[in-house]
Amino acid sequence: MLARALEAEGVPLVESPLHKRPLRALAKVAGLMKVGRLPFPTRRQAAFFHINHPWVNGLYPYRSFYPCVTYSFDCWSPIYDKWERFFARTRPCLSFISAKASVAEMSKRCPSTEFRWLPEAIDPGIFHPSRPLADRQIDVLELGRRLQTYHKAIKGALEQAGRRHIYSLIDGEIKFSRSECVDLYANTKVSLCFPTALTHPERAGRVETTTLRYWEAIASKCLLVGHCPRELRELMDYNPVVEADIDHPEQQLIEEILPQIDRYQVFVDRNYEQLCEAWTVGHQAKAIASALAVIERSKQ
Repeated sequence: MLARALEAEGVPLVESPLHKRPLRALAKVAGLMKVGRLPFPTRRQAAFFHINHPWVNGLYPYRSFYPCVTYSFDCWSPIYDKWERFFARTRPCLSFISAKASVAEMSKRCPSTEFRWLPEAIDPGIFHPSRPLADRQIDVLELGRRLQTYHKAIKGALEQAGRRHIYSLIDGEIKFSRSECVDLYANTKVSLCFPTALTHPERAGRVETTTLRYWEAIASKCLLVGHCPRELRELMDYNPVVEADIDHPEQQLIEEILPQIDRYQVFVDRNYEQLCEAWTVGHQAKAIASALAVIERSKQ
C-alpha cells in the first residue's frame, strides 16, 4: 500500500540489489568490518527505505552515495539497543518511526539522526465497509494477536450464546490470506483490538502504539472493542474504541453490545469518515515525499 501511494506522489519504487547474493555478501563483510559511509560524493537525490528490522547492512550500497531516509515499525523497547546500533552505524539523515515513544527514545540515543513520528496507515479503498452492522453474519472477530485471558473468557460464552466467533487458530499467526481478511472484516460486527503492549508485553515492552489491525477494522466499519492506544486517540481526536470490560467481557459483548449492534452504526460511520480525513496511507506517503523533497533541495 505504501509503495503504491509513494509512486502516486512521484517517488519511484526500485528493487534493492541486496536481493542478489554477491551484494548481500559484500554488505555483510562491510558490516563485519564496521564500514560506515564511504568517502564518495553524495548525490542530491535521497533514498527511502522501509526497514522493519535493525539490520545494519540494510541500506547498502545506497548509504555510500545518497542521503538516506528510513521508516520503521516494530521498534520495541526490549530491542532498543539493537535499533540504537542500527541508527548509529547507518546514520540516516532522517528516520520515521511508527511509535511515538520510540521516536523520543531514539532521539535521545542517536542525536546525529532526526527522528519523526509517522504512524502506520492503510488504504481504505481496498476494504468493503458498505454492509450495515445489523446485516453482518460474524459477531466477533479476532485476527492475529489476541489478549489470551480475554479470549478464554469469551470463547465458550459466545459459543453457548450461539454467536459466531472467528479467530486465528494459532495466537499471533494469521491463518487467512489478505483477500480473506478483507472479506472477514466486511462481514464482521465486532473486531477485538488490543495493543501489543497488552497482548505481548515481553515483545513490546512499554511501547503502546497503533497497529494496522485498528485501521483495517475502522476502514471496514467494524465496531472496535478493546483498548485505544493514546496515539490513536490523538490521530482521531476522540476514542474510536469501545473500551473492553476486562472483568465482565461476556456480559459486555453478549448482553450489552451485540443485541443492540445497530445503535453503533452512526459511531462506526463517524470512525470511517474521520479515518479518511485524518490518516491514511496517502497522508503517510505525502509526509515522506515532502521530507525527501526538502532533503534534495538542501543538497542543491
